[in-house]
Amino acid sequence: MMLTELFSHVLHMSLTATVVIVAVCLARLFLKRAPKIYSYLLWALVLFRLLCPVSLVTSFSVIPDSVSSGAILTEWEDDYIGQTHTIYDNRSEYDAAVEAGRETFLAEEGHYYVVTGSDGISEPNTVENTIMPVLSKIWVVGILALMLHSVLSYVRIRKQTRVAVPFRNGVYLADDVTSPFVMGLFRPVIYLPGSLDASERKYIIAHERHHIRRGDHIFKALGFLALSIHWFNPLVWLAFALASRDMEMS
Repeated sequence: MMLTELFSHVLHMSLTATVVIVAVCLARLFLKRAPKIYSYLLWALVLFRLLCPVSLVTSFSVIPDSVSSGAILTEWEDDYIGQTHTIYDNRSEYDAAVEAGRETFLAEEGHYYVVTGSDGISEPNTVENTIMPVLSKIWVVGILALMLHSVLSYVRIRKQTRVAVPFRNGVYLADDVTSPFVMGLFRPVIYLPGSLDASERKYIIAHERHHIRRGDHIFKALGFLALSIHWFNPLVWLAFALASRDMEMS
């Protein structure tokens, strides 16, 4: 149940982040001629919404109440087909069923009933206790798949840079590297292709060092973490791609 509740919370975070992603994409249209740093900074709002579990409470929201409250996840299936409507003539028995958290209805004056499972005792089937447990397991499998891909990519890069030659402080040359990149979070190192033309080298080093000074390598790592958590949301993939592009252009 904890996994289902966690996934339900992530779904809500992803839905609210979708609204922010759409807003940022629209804002980028108005910032086409502005320096790309402004578009790039907007993606920090998306990253915050994807990773921060706390939401600000306001009187206005574009998210429907049934979604933001989670009620959409507990709608009864099939209009009660296959469920038992238990009739209570005794109000105290009815009140006890209400306290148990079952869905309740007033049938007619002096008679009450609650919706239960087919055995007349257990809770009825809902999206939350039937579909959500399956979806939450698929969600975890997706996260593990992306993490495995990340680990394999890291191992491959380490093999490529194993025989890298120091060029200058924090910069290495490697023959197996095809494009410049920064590796490491706390002690980032720049790797350059060994075949890179010497006349271009100083400009590329300046470019990569600017990434490091700005903390782009940390931002991209957090972006991949958010992508791994919200991998089921196609707009998060779009946001990751556009944010990476704005990062380079800025």
